[in-house]
Amino acid sequence: LANDELSLVYQPITEQPLGQIVGFEALVRWENAKHGSLSPSLFIPIAEEAGIIHSIGRWIIERAVQDCTSWVGQYVSINLSPAQFTDIDLADYLKQVCVAAGLPPALVQLEITETTLFSNFDRAKTTITSLRQIGFRIALDDFGTGYSSLVHLKEFALDCIKIDRSFVAEIGKDMQTEAIVRSVAALARSLGMSVVAEGVESALQEQALRRAGCSHMQ
Repeated sequence: LANDELSLVYQPITEQPLGQIVGFEALVRWENAKHGSLSPSLFIPIAEEAGIIHSIGRWIIERAVQDCTSWVGQYVSINLSPAQFTDIDLADYLKQVCVAAGLPPALVQLEITETTLFSNFDRAKTTITSLRQIGFRIALDDFGTGYSSLVHLKEFALDCIKIDRSFVAEIGKDMQTEAIVRSVAALARSLGMSVVAEGVESALQEQALRRAGCSHMQ
């Protein structure tokens, strides 16, 4: 942070069946002179343990929101760590960032994991309600890798379910995986949510995901 070594890259999210780009997920990168390119899977958990994830998280949010102001009608999707999500000032802070940048909250999607969502049900529900009232979009990230509670899922006002790349990597090769993805897509539609398949890297995966009913791909 002090050396300004962090940067953001953006992964496009497309809407089916035409494949037009409707948004981008912000992904943080750290380029260090001594250690080279460092993966967030390495440094984010350390930042959480060291108690500085809030500083990194705020840098990501502010940079991503500012970058989104130069896009035309496309939203930015930002990951929130469990520590960020439990911040009592989260909704007010995010609103202030958007107001300062002149960006409508509807163009900001916040991604949270199943573990974050279901580890403290009442707190999560209150936080999501506050964020939705302001106008932010909410996505459930890495669906299927945590401890999903389908009974509780209907009680959260979510906009989107994101299917983890571990499922996408096997789709088109394994019929059971395709059946799972098809079921998740059907669940999302019945609850009025979009479903984004993450990590789509081949035409084979794209075709299989279309058959399974995924509304968006990343």
